[in-house]
Amino acid sequence: MLKRMLSKARVSMTKYNAQLFTAFIICSLVPLLAMGILSYRYTYRNAVERILQVTIRSDDLLNTRLNDRIRQVENVADTLQYDMYSLSQSHGKTSSELNTFNNVRNNISLYKSTFDFFHVFVFLPDDFIGSSEGLTFFPIENFNNYEVSHDSADALTSSDWFYQDNVKVPALAASGTNSEADAIGCARILTDQSTHRTEYAYIIFITTDELSGLMRQAFTDTQIASYIVNEQGTIVAHTDSSCIGNTLPKNFLNMITSQGSEFYNGQVHFHVVQLDNGWYHVTELPKSYIDSNIHVLVISIFILFLITILFVVLLTFVLSHTLTKRLTVLSSAMEAFRLGKPYPESKEKQLVHRGDPKNYDEFDKVGITFLEMKDSINKSMNSIIELSLTQEKLRYKLLQSQINPHFLYNILGTIDNCIILGKLETARKMNESLTRFYRLTLRKSGEMIQIRDELEISELYLELEKLCHNDTLSWEIHTEDGIENYYICKFTLQPFLENSIHYGFAPGIDKIHITIDVSYGDDTVIINGVSKEPG
Repeated sequence: MLKRMLSKARVSMTKYNAQLFTAFIICSLVPLLAMGILSYRYTYRNAVERILQVTIRSDDLLNTRLNDRIRQVENVADTLQYDMYSLSQSHGKTSSELNTFNNVRNNISLYKSTFDFFHVFVFLPDDFIGSSEGLTFFPIENFNNYEVSHDSADALTSSDWFYQDNVKVPALAASGTNSEADAIGCARILTDQSTHRTEYAYIIFITTDELSGLMRQAFTDTQIASYIVNEQGTIVAHTDSSCIGNTLPKNFLNMITSQGSEFYNGQVHFHVVQLDNGWYHVTELPKSYIDSNIHVLVISIFILFLITILFVVLLTFVLSHTLTKRLTVLSSAMEAFRLGKPYPESKEKQLVHRGDPKNYDEFDKVGITFLEMKDSINKSMNSIIELSLTQEKLRYKLLQSQINPHFLYNILGTIDNCIILGKLETARKMNESLTRFYRLTLRKSGEMIQIRDELEISELYLELEKLCHNDTLSWEIHTEDGIENYYICKFTLQPFLENSIHYGFAPGIDKIHITIDVSYGDDTVIINGVSKEPG
């Protein structure tokens, strides 16, 4: 039973470390993976929100600059309204009209250079002085060449903003060599309410490249698209100049004007702000841009997570090895004890930590229990061995005590018969052999005697038996060189010889021959005996 228990303990202990390690890994990695996934999702969401906030903040700054420019144009348009009123009041007064005209022209030139306008166009009726000036002032019918809606209820207080491609500026009025460009115009119109006759109009133009440049400065990454679209869906400025003048699909324009300031469409985040002139500034932030910006963060999280996993695995391995180290020593000690092999005392000391017994843990208690059990079993086994040896000795002595009286009884009976029959010489020889036999057996009083002495005792016994059986008994003994010096138990051969003689003389068999052969075996001495009828 003990052997079976130790065997089961040994088999389970070979797997215990792996099972403990696996349990630690599962118990630590599952929560760690869950925390890692949650942390990644939380960090990813925060990173996305932060990128959106940064982008929206940059977009708000850009919108501020765009609105500042729009209000600047509106303010100049308001100022020009006063100049145009002065010019209309001086109409018909030649000298006064000419002076006012020159003052207005100088003011317009100052506004254009100061505020870096592309150009300012003023449209006057034909009867106004300077209406055909051709640089800044043009006839009123030329106003129809521009895509002004004329829908404003009060054209002098409300500007009409529009997009015009390929606006041409007279060469003498152009700044530098830029005499033609796509432009954004702010128009003001004075119409007689009774006659519906246009009294005058003026347009302040700024280039689309100017606004596009502001957007490119705000968003240097080409993945971000920023553009301005008017009420008709025409792109009037864009970070990509090739897109200027394109028209957005009607459904997409409705989405921009109705979804609010922020919305998602597919893989793109849109931020829409309505400018002061009623147009919409749209910023497109694709998911690929967000992913590319948090790529470093994702890699950092992955590396940190990988390092954490490696640390947990290493720590788990160390802890499982530490916890199972003494169990492994205990298993080895139990296995060695089961097989009867010596186990180093230095390793047995590892079963119990030295120190205050109050601080012993369960492993220490198991080690102490095993050592106590081992000592108890060893003592019990030693006691059993001693009892077995004592029992065998008593049994051997009992056998000897049974052999000698029985043998002596037979010999004395034979001597008595010889005397009765008058075979005095035979009786004398038997008495002499018997004396020699007992002298030799008494002289060899030890339990172990040499093989030569055992063979000599056996020959004396055979001579006595030969006298008892009238010389019908013969024998021969063969031994290998040097084997006579080995020790065996006394009277080992005599019981076998006695049985051979007793059962050898059967009906019809008057003579027997006994052969004794003593030889070497594998770490043993082999004694073969054969009893047969001579011939």
